[in-house]
Amino acid sequence: MGVPFEALLPYGIIMVMFGVTGVGLSTVKYYSNERKNPRRAIDMWDKQSTYSHNSGRISKTDIL
Repeated sequence: MGVPFEALLPYGIIMVMFGVTGVGLSTVKYYSNERKNPRRAIDMWDKQSTYSHNSGRISKTDIL
């Protein structure tokens, strides 16, 4: 005996809601990033330009 489709409707609704949520979150991320694609990784230029020489910690000599 097969499973009636009414038993699978909640699972279908849950899957649709996951899809709607994913599309909504990616759309919000896209528009909040000035309509540019999100960055996936930090390249060498970002590593050398954003982190200081002592692994990202700021000391008094960096401020002065």
